[in-house]
Amino acid sequence: MTTSNSKLQLKIGSFEVSFEGDLQDLRSALPELIKTVNSELPKDAIVTVGEVLEDSIIASTSIKTANSNLNETTSSIATKMGVKSGKELITAAVVHLAVVEKREQFSRRDIIEQMRTTSFFKQTYVNNMTKSLVGLIKDKVLLERSKDVFSLNPNKIDSLVQRIA
Repeated sequence: MTTSNSKLQLKIGSFEVSFEGDLQDLRSALPELIKTVNSELPKDAIVTVGEVLEDSIIASTSIKTANSNLNETTSSIATKMGVKSGKELITAAVVHLAVVEKREQFSRRDIIEQMRTTSFFKQTYVNNMTKSLVGLIKDKVLLERSKDVFSLNPNKIDSLVQRIA
């Protein structure tokens, strides 16, 4: 295997770490780096290394909120959020999927299924869903993991949960 210059940047909330060097050095230093990062983060944030590849390292963060035991229906969440648009109903649906069902990612179909369980649902919300999803991605509420697969931005979970508490 050839050595190459690699760069790792990790930012979680206001916490930021950068590493630059040989990929082999990064691989050997990564376990200690993750341990140090986890010791400096709030108790509810955990970084784990998923996979070390030839040219990249896949790490993921898991942020659990104090309210992660929330047990609300999508309809209840939508009511508490005062939903008045498709974009807001999508947000209520993804809060349910991420916080109540504790799912790290979900498909467009999963979101639509949750939206349909509420009295707020209108077919026009599905017709305009691409526009709403793009808006939520631009607003950094949603992260697009792959085509039509999304996750709730961990940095937004607390503020969204506070809206419905």
